[in-house]
Amino acid sequence: MIKNSMRQMLRTPIKSFLFFLLLSAAVFLLALGGCLGAMTVENQKRFDRIFVTIGTVQQKPQYTQEEKIWDAEDQDYTAYNRPVYGDRIDESALDIEGVNYISGPENRPYYISVHDSYMLYDRETAGTGGGSSWAIVEVQPLEDCIPNEPVKLKIIRTLYSYFPVNSGEIYFCDHNNENPEKLFADKTYIMSLQLNCLRHGMFTDSPGPYESIPCIAPDSSQKDENGDKIPCDLSGKYIEEVTEGFYETEAGKAWLELVKAYKLADYSIPVTPVSDISLLMSFYNKDAYIKEGRSFEETDYEEGKKVCLVSGYFAKNNKLEAGDKLPLSLIMVCFGRSTQQYLPPAFLNAQGKFYEAFEEEEYEIIGIYDLVPGTDRYSDYTLQNNEVLIPYTAVGGTIKDNIAYYGPMKGYNTSFRIPNGSIERYKELWEKQENGELDIQFYDRGYTQLKKSLDSIRKIAVILVVSGSVTVLLILIFFCHLFITGQNVRTAIERSLGMGRWQCMVSMMSAVLILAAAGGFVGSAAGGSLTGKVAERMEGTPQYNREFSDGAIGAEEDEKAVNAAANGKEAENNVDETEINTSVNVGIPMAAGGIVFISAGMIAYIMMWGNLKKEPLELLTQKN
Repeated sequence: MIKNSMRQMLRTPIKSFLFFLLLSAAVFLLALGGCLGAMTVENQKRFDRIFVTIGTVQQKPQYTQEEKIWDAEDQDYTAYNRPVYGDRIDESALDIEGVNYISGPENRPYYISVHDSYMLYDRETAGTGGGSSWAIVEVQPLEDCIPNEPVKLKIIRTLYSYFPVNSGEIYFCDHNNENPEKLFADKTYIMSLQLNCLRHGMFTDSPGPYESIPCIAPDSSQKDENGDKIPCDLSGKYIEEVTEGFYETEAGKAWLELVKAYKLADYSIPVTPVSDISLLMSFYNKDAYIKEGRSFEETDYEEGKKVCLVSGYFAKNNKLEAGDKLPLSLIMVCFGRSTQQYLPPAFLNAQGKFYEAFEEEEYEIIGIYDLVPGTDRYSDYTLQNNEVLIPYTAVGGTIKDNIAYYGPMKGYNTSFRIPNGSIERYKELWEKQENGELDIQFYDRGYTQLKKSLDSIRKIAVILVVSGSVTVLLILIFFCHLFITGQNVRTAIERSLGMGRWQCMVSMMSAVLILAAAGGFVGSAAGGSLTGKVAERMEGTPQYNREFSDGAIGAEEDEKAVNAAANGKEAENNVDETEINTSVNVGIPMAAGGIVFISAGMIAYIMMWGNLKKEPLELLTQKN
């Protein structure tokens, strides 16, 4: 029966070839559309899983103010512009109806933790080689002088220095003071100095001697909960004469308290609370990665667990591993500053005392992070060498008496996370707030561009599937009518010769189904094999670095590649997360071909059954 069916089909080669060709083309469209559709679904799931969309918030300055600083070498002022901000805006300004925040918004402070077990530097090597360091010393001029240029002083006593300071002569210059006070050779002075600075002749071929310049004096920057400075009676003088009984006076006690504060500060580290590690730009940009242990989990945030992440630098210096305990004694809170600006604003409170701890707890180290080689380690957005991260909810102590600095929102300390693809919606809602005091920058690592490409491909896929399905259906109906319904005379003759209904059905349908199977196979194979190339052409998105563009951050390696790079290993078989994966699931074109074959069988069966229900004489008398 099958041979007879094929023989009859070959008697109309043009019709048979057209059927095969047109059906192959239609199945090609169907398979291509199906593969593209499935590809967009898989890529969308992958992008939603690995991409994060965040916004950073910065308070706009109200105006810039010119300030001048005296330069003793030039004997003139150097002018610069300083931004002046209004009242600090609370993060509640970001509470917008209709916005679904995944995390945040949060205006992160950082805490300062002090503990005498911390090792921050290598004391044997970090201070050698003439590098700059801080010290509080008693000195005596070698002669009466006005320090508007380097003058010689003799160190009488070192009250504080992190690194060893050799007693002897130093050069001193009150470099940024237009009218420095005269110093007398028969008097002793206490000074807070930055040692070994090069100022005079710095940019000439014959620079002056390394000199010491004044730095922090006994003062306080303590703020209240509203950000207002708390008045204090500290003098703020960084040079004072030491007389008999000086350290029993209020000024002398303040200097001793400052010495104590400096000594304790040598064992201080910044501690940053966070509600989502993705809100930290170092982790968001994948400049930082977890090299040992694990990162924070949802339960850590929800339950406020006493857990922390420490830097590899700090862990190495302190011989710490994941699972160890780290004591944190939180003494100060700084709003509006980056941990890179870690030089403490002033270690004394408004009463001229060192801050008391508002919380003392042991935290379990659950992970150790590190920075990828080549990362800019001095950006305000980069984690500091000794920075410790803790869950935002882990701190239960009250901070109102320990606020040492209170500044405006900045991009490195105020951020939030929103669902992927919702940037435009957020902008629309934000514009309705009519808030011109805050500037919001969005980062999604290219998700917006990739989603636009996927949406374009998805639309084309829908058109191809619909047009392919309709075309396949019309082709099958038309040609099944030609090869089956239109062959009613043949059916009548075969039945008149004694063939049963089943034999007639095989005789008429087998060739049609064979051609349909061949056309379906060729079309689906072609559609599947060309999907990748078609998708690449349709995407047409140039790959470029969008790291700091509005609404997108540039193409980055995924976490596997970052970890491999950080360990000096080559990442292999790794798909760039910012590229559309054009690999094809072979099951899709196979399914398209199978659906077409089943459809061909059903349509042929329906038409054949219509013929078989009629008697042979009735078939012979009806018109085609």
